[in-house]
Amino acid sequence: MIIRVAFRALQRNKMRAALTMLGIIIGVAAVIAMVGVGQGAQKQVQDQIAAMGSNMLYVGSGTVTRGGMHMGWGATKTLVMDDVAAILRECRASGILTIGTATTPDEAVALEEAGVDAIAASGFEAGGHRGSFLGRSEDSLMGTLSLVPQVVDAVDVPVIAAGGIADARGVVAALALGAEGVQMGTAFLACEDSGASRLHRKALRETKAGHTGLTRGFTGRLARGIRNRLMAELNSEGTPILPYPLQRALVRNLSVAAEAAGRADLLPLWSGQSAPLSTNPDAQGLLRSLVEDVGEMADAVADWSGRRRGSSRGSTDTFV
Repeated sequence: MIIRVAFRALQRNKMRAALTMLGIIIGVAAVIAMVGVGQGAQKQVQDQIAAMGSNMLYVGSGTVTRGGMHMGWGATKTLVMDDVAAILRECRASGILTIGTATTPDEAVALEEAGVDAIAASGFEAGGHRGSFLGRSEDSLMGTLSLVPQVVDAVDVPVIAAGGIADARGVVAALALGAEGVQMGTAFLACEDSGASRLHRKALRETKAGHTGLTRGFTGRLARGIRNRLMAELNSEGTPILPYPLQRALVRNLSVAAEAAGRADLLPLWSGQSAPLSTNPDAQGLLRSLVEDVGEMADAVADWSGRRRGSSRGSTDTFV
């Protein structure tokens, strides 16, 4: 398993190597080759790729319509599915791994038909945005427990579980559902060495982090965060919401002032539903505990799940 290799690297204090190898399994926001993620992340993703020397490609955000997919860096170019498939073929020829995010089984099938190498099945428990593209985000709210096994049964490419996974129990549960890896975000966001602001990290470790909600008010796209005054105001009936990314720019200006004033109640506090499970304030310690705890629990589950997938697909290959 990749997790064992990564643990050996971690033992040798090669933290970057461990994080890179575990990027597919326990994200630390390292699953950066996604179809259907936010346009505003382009620069950040490109910087991550350059820093890690990765051969992963960030494809961009998209909305599939009849006969085509709208993709790009905030842009307005419509690509038919044949064009998308051609892009993905070029990625494979260049040794680039592509991962698509799906919020429904139908989206997973569409991504597999387009030719992605793996699929991140993102349940509605996830914090921040999710990559819904075949329908409205509000109509694509499947939980991880329901979504992952349906996606696993619907496609032949490896599936990465995402949404509401914050400790070793969640990782093992995802493996039992048929996933071959997991993506974690909020658990690492709460760590002191994350890129989140001090107020955001503090909020994620408080009791109120267990009370999250969905809103379009923070960016113009549906996203999950901790309920606070800002969310309540923007979700109130009659409040006009600008389309993405205009609403994001508007709220960002407010966030700068709110951060300076120490007003967490006026900040968009991205969080998944399992934030209360995030108890380790140190990213390295969290990663170490995950590797150790999952290593103790996961072998039997992974072996069983692998045999089940192999019998249904005629193969025992696993995602490495």
